[in-house]
Amino acid sequence: MITWLFTVAMASDTDPQSHVDQARFFMRQGWNEDAAAELEQALRTEAGATNPEVWFLLSKVRYELCDLDGAEQAAEKARENSADPQEFSQTHDLLAFFREQFGRVELTSDKQGTKLQIELSLESTLLDPDLKNYINRMLVRLEKEPVTLPHTLGLPTASYLINDQFVQVDAGQTHALALVKKNKGSKGTKGGNRRRSRDTAPDRARDKPPKAPKQGRIAPQPAQISTELEIGAGTTAWMGTNLPAAPASELSINVPVGPLLISPLVVWSPQPYRDQLDEARVSASGVFAGVRAGVPLQIVGPLMVRPALVGRAGLVPGLEVGCQQGEDAPWSCARTTDPQAHYVYTTATAGSVGADVGAFYAADQPWSVGLRVAADVGFGRLPSAASALSADGAVDFVVPSPGWSAPSLRALLAFAYDL
Repeated sequence: MITWLFTVAMASDTDPQSHVDQARFFMRQGWNEDAAAELEQALRTEAGATNPEVWFLLSKVRYELCDLDGAEQAAEKARENSADPQEFSQTHDLLAFFREQFGRVELTSDKQGTKLQIELSLESTLLDPDLKNYINRMLVRLEKEPVTLPHTLGLPTASYLINDQFVQVDAGQTHALALVKKNKGSKGTKGGNRRRSRDTAPDRARDKPPKAPKQGRIAPQPAQISTELEIGAGTTAWMGTNLPAAPASELSINVPVGPLLISPLVVWSPQPYRDQLDEARVSASGVFAGVRAGVPLQIVGPLMVRPALVGRAGLVPGLEVGCQQGEDAPWSCARTTDPQAHYVYTTATAGSVGADVGAFYAADQPWSVGLRVAADVGFGRLPSAASALSADGAVDFVVPSPGWSAPSLRALLAFAYDL
């Protein structure tokens, strides 16, 4: 029995595959630090030290841990040891991704070994959702504890504020940035801070640069959104009309343009209604097209709010107008609450403007789910002259005052996916 256990232990020390299998399991669970430890154990074996699969997986794990230097080094080793053309191509592409999409910022201080809390904020737009997720992971790691200077950050090519200092990161370039540790007061003698003059304290407070709010913790920050396809389903209602709430579906493309999110959209809303004989009817011609423009804001963690203005134009079917029958003349109709002898149900054109607010849960995934609520005011025209079908045949009617207006409300469950 002892001999068998010794043999198994020796096999695990010489065969890297058990460590690789365990690392893959940890990677699927998102336990990247544990996966890195298993892969480093595999590298200590004779076979693992030259195994391209071990180095390739370690490169991916280090990337997930925001260790760009370590990820690039492991990818180099994977390429050096790749005999298979497909493996070589994969590692070559991974290296190209690191070198073409990332640069570095070397953080220094006048005193080596200084520990400093790093505050990082993205000042430009990242369209790639994978790079967006990398920044989010970096922010989490930097918030956990101070870093010891000098320290190198591997960052996607973009503009950043690092401890209130602007830096532009370019692909394949290293930028030096000197940071100053904020003075928390002179040490002096024991209790020296309590002896400070009241007159000098306000001056020091004014000299100290304002601390930027941490992203997603204290104040809403502009969120980085890639181009998305969004699908919504819910209900809509025109208030102050004969029309009940109707089902609605919306399709939009969310495109980042600077700090804004511009969204061309189409809405289809089959409109149910009841006539004066209490017969249920449905018109499928409720169609709108428009555009939404807003600013996505990261509130806390994965919660994002997207306030926006929206404008739409389309058709509103099933509107009821009361009519008076004239002798040898078309019926004269109008929207009115007074009882009428006859009624016509017609389709109006409409344009609307209003506000739209979406609340989305955007985890570290290429998709997000949320709720959209919108309120707007529609202005439109009824047909000034048209024909309607009745039990006795076609009836001509006119609407002398075809203008109409009404507010509307919408609520949609939405699903967005990064393109």
